[in-house]
Amino acid sequence: MEYGAVNFDHANSNAASLLLELRRHLYSEILVFQRISYDTANALPPDRIGPEFKLQRLAERQSSATEYIRISRVTL
Repeated sequence: MEYGAVNFDHANSNAASLLLELRRHLYSEILVFQRISYDTANALPPDRIGPEFKLQRLAERQSSATEYIRISRVTL
Protein backbone atom coordinates (compact mmCIF):
# COMPACT_ATOMS: atom_id res chain seq x y z
CA MET A 1 0.00 0.00 0.00
CA GLU A 2 3.08 2.20 0.09
CA TYR A 3 2.41 3.62 3.56
CA GLY A 4 5.16 4.53 5.99
CA ALA A 5 5.35 5.89 9.50
CA VAL A 6 7.76 7.88 11.64
CA ASN A 7 7.58 8.75 15.31
CA PHE A 8 7.17 12.27 16.65
CA ASP A 9 10.85 12.59 17.62
CA HIS A 10 11.89 11.83 14.05
CA ALA A 11 9.25 14.13 12.56
CA ASN A 12 10.23 17.03 14.83
CA SER A 13 13.96 16.51 14.20
CA ASN A 14 13.46 16.35 10.43
CA ALA A 15 10.62 18.82 9.90
CA ALA A 16 12.35 20.81 7.17
CA SER A 17 13.17 17.78 5.04
CA LEU A 18 9.75 16.16 5.52
CA LEU A 19 7.96 19.35 4.50
CA LEU A 20 10.27 19.85 1.51
CA GLU A 21 9.60 16.27 0.39
CA LEU A 22 5.85 16.90 0.75
CA ARG A 23 6.16 20.07 -1.37
CA ARG A 24 8.06 18.08 -4.01
CA HIS A 25 5.24 15.48 -4.04
CA LEU A 26 7.36 12.63 -2.71
CA TYR A 27 4.31 11.94 -0.50
CA SER A 28 0.68 12.42 -1.47
CA GLU A 29 -0.03 13.51 2.10
CA ILE A 30 1.22 13.31 5.67
CA LEU A 31 -1.27 12.26 8.32
CA VAL A 32 -0.71 12.85 12.04
CA PHE A 33 -2.32 10.66 14.73
CA GLN A 34 -2.18 12.24 18.20
CA ARG A 35 -3.54 11.35 21.61
CA ILE A 36 -5.28 14.43 23.02
CA SER A 37 -6.05 15.05 26.70
CA TYR A 38 -9.65 15.92 27.52
CA ASP A 39 -8.40 18.04 30.45
CA THR A 40 -6.09 20.31 28.44
CA ALA A 41 -7.26 19.78 24.84
CA ASN A 42 -3.54 19.45 23.96
CA ALA A 43 -1.57 16.55 22.57
CA LEU A 44 0.04 14.34 25.17
CA PRO A 45 3.80 15.08 25.49
CA PRO A 46 5.00 12.07 23.43
CA ASP A 47 2.59 13.05 20.62
CA ARG A 48 3.44 16.74 20.28
CA ILE A 49 4.50 17.93 16.87
CA GLY A 50 6.43 21.10 16.10
CA PRO A 51 4.83 24.35 14.99
CA GLU A 52 6.39 23.96 11.53
CA PHE A 53 3.68 21.44 10.79
CA LYS A 54 0.37 23.14 9.99
CA LEU A 55 -2.44 20.70 10.76
CA GLN A 56 -5.95 20.39 9.36
CA ARG A 57 -8.18 18.30 11.65
CA LEU A 58 -9.90 15.44 9.90
CA ALA A 59 -11.43 13.34 12.68
CA GLU A 60 -11.51 12.85 16.44
CA ARG A 61 -12.57 9.71 18.31
CA GLN A 62 -12.68 8.92 22.01
CA SER A 63 -10.11 6.30 23.02
CA SER A 64 -10.41 6.35 26.83
CA ALA A 65 -12.10 8.27 29.63
CA THR A 66 -9.25 10.83 29.66
CA GLU A 67 -8.13 11.13 26.03
CA TYR A 68 -9.16 10.94 22.41
CA ILE A 69 -7.39 10.38 19.10
CA ARG A 70 -7.11 13.26 16.65
CA ILE A 71 -6.27 12.58 13.01
CA SER A 72 -4.93 15.57 11.07
CA ARG A 73 -3.44 16.26 7.65
CA VAL A 74 -0.30 18.35 7.26
CA THR A 75 -0.99 21.32 4.99
CA LEU A 76 1.56 23.51 3.21
